Amino acid sequence: MAPRLRPLLILLPLVLLIGCGEPTQEELLEAATEALEGANLEADEASAALAQREEELAMAQSARDGAAERLREAQRGLAEARTQVGLHATDDLLFRKVQQALLEDAVLADVAVSAKVEDGVVTLSGDVPSEAVRSHATVLAEAVPGVAEVRSLLVVPEPATAKP
Repeated sequence: MAPRLRPLLILLPLVLLIGCGEPTQEELLEAATEALEGANLEADEASAALAQREEELAMAQSARDGAAERLREAQRGLAEARTQVGLHATDDLLFRKVQQALLEDAVLADVAVSAKVEDGVVTLSGDVPSEAVRSHATVLAEAVPGVAEVRSLLVVPEPATAKP
């Protein structure tokens, strides 16, 4: 039964009794008892619903805690893997890997982007047709394992304006 209808149904016998004249004490007690039983039933249902939601919340919090722990473990593993990559990534090797990523990318096929690597820091230079291409080249270089930082000196030329 809908929770909003229950109070109306509880009060209905009382209203009917009042409409038929002066109710007796017994009738008033019976109507009040029915209202009390209805209120008790509603309180019990609400209590059960709350207990169920609290159990669901506890399970969700436990699952969240487990996921957070797995994330921390994965982040520790990632940091260790990055350290290992950094130990083996020379500037020369990083230069070749970055150049390969830039040259093999379809978005950059007709764009001349140069890369320079010093102490794991990649510096990109050249002219690119748009800010999106500039950002794309930066993301490609950052994705190369062992790259510590990417500095973009890529330029998006201003469009030529027609002279009258």
